[in-house]
Amino acid sequence: MIMLAVSIGIILFGGFIALAVPEKAKPYLSAICTTIAAIPALIAALPVLFTRDALSASILLPHPFGNAVFVLDPLSAFFILIISVMGALSSIYAVGYTKPYRDASHKSGGHFFFLPLLIASMMLVTVSSHVLVFLTAWEVMTIASFFAIMFEDNKESVLKAAVRYLIAMHVGVLLLTAAFLLSWRFSGSPDMASFAALRGNGITNALLILFFIGFAFKAGFMPFHTWLPEAHPAAPSHVSALMSGVMIKLGIYGMLRTQMLFGLPPVWFITAFLIASLVTALFGILYAIAQGDVKRFLAYSSVENIGIIGIGMAFGMLGMAHQNMVMAVAGFTGAILHILNHSVFKELLFFAAGAVYTKTHTRNIDELGGLIKTMPLTAVCFLAGALAISGIPFFNGFISEFFIYLSMLSGITDTTGVTPLAYITSFALFAFIGALVLAGFTRTFGIMFLGEKRNKHIHSTEVSPSMLIPMFIAGSFALILGVAPGILRLSTAPVEALVGNCIAPVNGLMHHTLTTFMQVFAIIAIIFALLAGIRFLLMRGKTVTRAPTWGCGYGAPNARMQYTSASYVSPLVMIVRKLIAFTAHRRNPHGLFPAHASFRAHTKDIIDRWTVRPATFAVRRFLRRFTWIQSGSTRQYVLFGVLFLIVLIFLAVGIQW
Repeated sequence: MIMLAVSIGIILFGGFIALAVPEKAKPYLSAICTTIAAIPALIAALPVLFTRDALSASILLPHPFGNAVFVLDPLSAFFILIISVMGALSSIYAVGYTKPYRDASHKSGGHFFFLPLLIASMMLVTVSSHVLVFLTAWEVMTIASFFAIMFEDNKESVLKAAVRYLIAMHVGVLLLTAAFLLSWRFSGSPDMASFAALRGNGITNALLILFFIGFAFKAGFMPFHTWLPEAHPAAPSHVSALMSGVMIKLGIYGMLRTQMLFGLPPVWFITAFLIASLVTALFGILYAIAQGDVKRFLAYSSVENIGIIGIGMAFGMLGMAHQNMVMAVAGFTGAILHILNHSVFKELLFFAAGAVYTKTHTRNIDELGGLIKTMPLTAVCFLAGALAISGIPFFNGFISEFFIYLSMLSGITDTTGVTPLAYITSFALFAFIGALVLAGFTRTFGIMFLGEKRNKHIHSTEVSPSMLIPMFIAGSFALILGVAPGILRLSTAPVEALVGNCIAPVNGLMHHTLTTFMQVFAIIAIIFALLAGIRFLLMRGKTVTRAPTWGCGYGAPNARMQYTSASYVSPLVMIVRKLIAFTAHRRNPHGLFPAHASFRAHTKDIIDRWTVRPATFAVRRFLRRFTWIQSGSTRQYVLFGVLFLIVLIFLAVGIQW
């Protein structure tokens, strides 16, 4: 625990010192301290992951905290591994990303204080076992990310997105506070370990609902996701990467920790959670493919991946409920590994999207095109992230999704409990979601990086090494984790903590199955490589004629005659247009020589449209009734203050009203 405390101390030291150093030195200091701090964090976490020996420490804090216990167990260590490495990459990336702002004399304010504070608070959340310390760290994490989002606080859209995020997080923390205080009340102790005594208690189900909904706000499960596609595009890309790749996973951490404390939820609860996860994954990717803003696309993609993690968790819990160990271990293994894998490839994708935005000053996919010619390294990195998130073999996304599929297949052959039809339906829907992901990322990569430049005013060059290096590292992780079956060892200890210590035989079976599949894919890849080599030899020395693409007889083609983000997925979007509130505004050409024609399409989040906006309007209308309080009269304000003090005095002396 000392090494972890040292790591958190170094990160906070860098944040506080960044407040005092010159503007141009802030990002460098933050990156250096966060990168150095990753070393002691890994020294603390890795032994716990591989030996399963938890570490603990207690500190006597002032009232009302008391004796605060901190525990680094395998689940915490797994998240510390992700937070420390991904936090370091984000801090390094921030050096290059913020350079144009520094050159333009943009004041970062406390950005490089809040960025390290966000990383440190996430670490503290994972090891806090005291209710009040956990809630305090959770709130610090929320406030730090709120200010980190507001890097470009001169933009009204950024301020609105940040405030919306803050409100959503505090609705969630209100539910979590109620759940924790009730657990404290009924267990008699603020130490989370004591909550295990509530297993089987009549209030347990109510507590589970409060905990899961409270953590769902942070994770981005539907229908609690509406803050996410607003906050991620508004934040600078290194913050978007950190929030999407790491921070929202702490909602998943909370759910996993809740299960460890309270035991296995009832089957009806697990079934409801599975349905919620399937809906989150499906609608997340449906909304994603309809987006024209690349960062909104990636944000909705994060919603989809949170759904995938939830699906793995649900099948893991169903396996435990029906005593199907293969199903349980494979489900939780897939979920745990997808937490890691998504943190890698989603940071990579946000880094690449940020690189494009830095050079082109637009997030509109339809204004881009042909960037592979001017930003080839960024294009390769985005492609690697796209392949990984699409679950293509030899990249890390395939590994975690493979285990979730394996869990489903195990359930299909098990006739106890839930009918196989439910598992077959889940399997088919999961496969359909995977196909949509592939369609979405081929669309985004193809339109942004391939073809011809659509906007002649956009001139791009490759980004600086401080932005490329984190992308290369994340891309390398995506490839290494995808070709090394040993990745399974990273998930063994957390899965044992969730399922039990009897997973070794199942792990051996899963390792053998995965290795077999990887060998088959390797043989297929070798065959394709040989065919490509034979073709190259046959074509060597022969003349290859290059000509423009046939334009159907049109004599004046231009860059606008390419697929757009909307037209690429139009057949699919038109099928589900009612589900995603897709609206198209078109102005068709008329006459032999049409002068005007236009087409514009957009989607509206149905949850936001039907719940959040009406609720916001109702609250606003209610609060307007109290605008008379803001009269502008100093004497009236003084009177309010005096009345408030009188009430406090009465309460202090114990007068009963």
